[in-house]
Amino acid sequence: MTTERDRTDWDAILEPYDKLVTIKVLGRPFQVPENNLLLRCLQFIAPEHIPYGDFCWAADCLNCRCRLHRGGREYLMLPCQNIVQEGDEIVQLSQELVLALRDLRLPESKVLPSPKARRREP
Repeated sequence: MTTERDRTDWDAILEPYDKLVTIKVLGRPFQVPENNLLLRCLQFIAPEHIPYGDFCWAADCLNCRCRLHRGGREYLMLPCQNIVQEGDEIVQLSQELVLALRDLRLPESKVLPSPKARRREP
């Protein structure tokens, strides 16, 4: 049951939205808030681990990479930089996302290989 406090906490985290849209993660459907980054939507369905995962939320670490089907095409993308769309289907996850989504008991899939992290110049 969602309490008023829970709703207020989510309002502070999520961008405003009017409805939930359906996405699939490794074939399993989830309802997530529209108008939000895909990584934030993953936090919505796995709030216990995504906030504490090794994610920079700024496209520097590349740890949130996933392979996504959208509009009949396949993309290698960063969920921290892309707004969710109705019908998005995540078909492959980075090791960091696999770990952060572990409580969802998703089907096993081939994990995306880890890239060398980009380093910022001082």
